[in-house]
Amino acid sequence: MEKGLRIFHRCVSAAVWLAVIANFIWFLTSYGSLPEQIGCHFGSDGEFDVFAERYYGFYPYIVCLVICGACEIAGIVTGKLRLGLKITERATAVIKEGFRFFLDILKLVIAGFYGCVWSDCVIRQHPLNVKIGVALALLIITVIPAFLLFVIAAAGAGGYLGYRAAVKSRLSEYSSRLRETVDEQLNLAEKDYEEGKFRNAKVRLE
Repeated sequence: MEKGLRIFHRCVSAAVWLAVIANFIWFLTSYGSLPEQIGCHFGSDGEFDVFAERYYGFYPYIVCLVICGACEIAGIVTGKLRLGLKITERATAVIKEGFRFFLDILKLVIAGFYGCVWSDCVIRQHPLNVKIGVALALLIITVIPAFLLFVIAAAGAGGYLGYRAAVKSRLSEYSSRLRETVDEQLNLAEKDYEEGKFRNAKVRLE
């Protein structure tokens, strides 16, 4: 299960970076054909509202590099981080995987919007498709809070599982102590019986 999840996260990361790198190569090959002043930012209507030098076309890729890179680092740190919570290993894994899935979604959204859609508009110098912008906005508004709620729910489940594990551990400890006490009393009773102290043996067994 853990191996499968690691492969999944790596596939998502590979897809994100390959898409961004491929688009970045396209931008570099088209750089010489771009006008001196390019549209590089969009207003709420999807039209260019900022025109600047060509090197401002690197802006969406810088955004991808910073945010997606931070997500990659966060994913690595999450795998090695000890939460310090009194919960089971399974509950800890659930919380960590929930956060990693959130990071995967965030990377896909950022890479898809900035690394592909935004950069494509800059390369072609055509307005942003408002429908795509609205769809991505809805994706960000709905998916990210959903994953945050999942992480919170996972944390709650982790706390519950941790409580169950603590109770089970305490009961096991009490059972072990009781067994040791009973064995000790039986051994003493057997010893008293062998020594002829029948009365003491009877009291111990009672």
